[in-house]
Amino acid sequence: MIFVKALSASTLTAALLASTAASALTADDLWKEMQGAAQFAGLALQAGTIVEGERQTLYKDVALSAPGGFGKVTLTEVTLVEREDGSVTVYPGTFGIDEGAGAPANFSIDHDALTIDVAEDDKGRSYDIKAGRFDVQGLVQGGGSTSFTYQISDLAARLSAAETGYLLDARVGHYTAGSSNAVAGQGVEQISNQEGDDLQLMLGLTVPAGLTLASLENPKAFDEAVRKGLGLLVEGSGAAAWARVESKGGGADFAVNYKVDSTKISMILNADTAAIDVSATALSGDVSTPLLPEPVTFSVASLSEGVAVPVVAPTGGRMHVSAKIEDLDFSEGAWSMFDPGQVITRGPINLDLDLKADVKMDLLEEIAADEEGRPSRTPPEVTAATISKLFLSFGGATLDGVGDFALKGAFLSPGAPPPTPIGSAEIKATGLNQLIDNLISIGLIPPDQESALRFGLAMIAKPGVNPEELVSSIEAKEDGQILFNGQRIK
Repeated sequence: MIFVKALSASTLTAALLASTAASALTADDLWKEMQGAAQFAGLALQAGTIVEGERQTLYKDVALSAPGGFGKVTLTEVTLVEREDGSVTVYPGTFGIDEGAGAPANFSIDHDALTIDVAEDDKGRSYDIKAGRFDVQGLVQGGGSTSFTYQISDLAARLSAAETGYLLDARVGHYTAGSSNAVAGQGVEQISNQEGDDLQLMLGLTVPAGLTLASLENPKAFDEAVRKGLGLLVEGSGAAAWARVESKGGGADFAVNYKVDSTKISMILNADTAAIDVSATALSGDVSTPLLPEPVTFSVASLSEGVAVPVVAPTGGRMHVSAKIEDLDFSEGAWSMFDPGQVITRGPINLDLDLKADVKMDLLEEIAADEEGRPSRTPPEVTAATISKLFLSFGGATLDGVGDFALKGAFLSPGAPPPTPIGSAEIKATGLNQLIDNLISIGLIPPDQESALRFGLAMIAKPGVNPEELVSSIEAKEDGQILFNGQRIK
């Protein structure tokens, strides 16, 4: 339950956003609220010296510390400036991190022109965060060592609260990230570097009335919160990006380079649905290893995939799965690893899949049953399935089909009998016989399986109107009969 832990760990932010004042903010108000939020999260915020001026206050030698000497974050100074519009601007000084005695890690934070504008209106509290540059570096030791560096530039973000929840809207002009992991005793080092432009993120959290994020400390509390209205929405996108991942030592050296023109991701979680969609355009790269005579290159014009499932739908909901790959291509070095004689027709690989299903399920109950090690009280049931799109092209052959089935007795609980499909499907294949011949000739289909394969294909498919075309009309009846092109096979 990573999501539960992430929410409960955000209590300090939630406490700050929940703070409200009847009049304009003052530096003293904001400082006391920050101290209260830290205390609410089990931390202590203190300043060594406080210098008050006209409409501004300087806090020197600031420390945010955990109890028991388990480390602290320090700032040389923090200046709070009161504005005419009733807002307060925060100017942090230089960061420092004390991990505590004997800590197996050390971190550092650096920034350029970091400011935080804190404002409040009748809708709630907002924090506008800007920075020309923000860097985080760290080294973690134990069982080897891991070092990392993250740097972002041109940061602009707004974190706000309203009666219904919280919203983060952020944009980064450019980012770089790097890490190095040395595995103790194995002589292996894994290195990763990436860089990209125009990263945008929107995160929305809907919180039911009376709920605090601190209360989400276990799966049961999370279950109850979602049923009452807790919801999460994430939208993200990025422009051009580059990355390199490599491993050295241990006899398994390799390197992967890739670049992409754009990426998108969206996620949603609430009592109605849990869904994720990801996509990328113009992805290309190469893979190299001493085992290959030359790097293998690849490219794809676009790819996307999505999954959506109902969360609390005991009387029925819609499940949706989609995947699309457009013009996936490999260099001859990749093809020649299994077909050096160029028997198989070269060309891009394409996939377009769209499946829908009507289901009765309670995803929260499934999660609870798994956490508690017991059977589900409401095992999911699939009542219908639709193949809206099925297209695949590879090696000179294509497969295209659609279908629509109702499913009788389709319980997914362990030990349940398989469902009885009722419906029909239409499938068309072109160039399949030639592809099978080619796969047999290069040994990917063993000769002793050829007869059974061709016999099975003849049972379910018949020649179409065009050369090299096979078609299959599938019909599943309520009495359990299954017909291919009018011929009963079951």
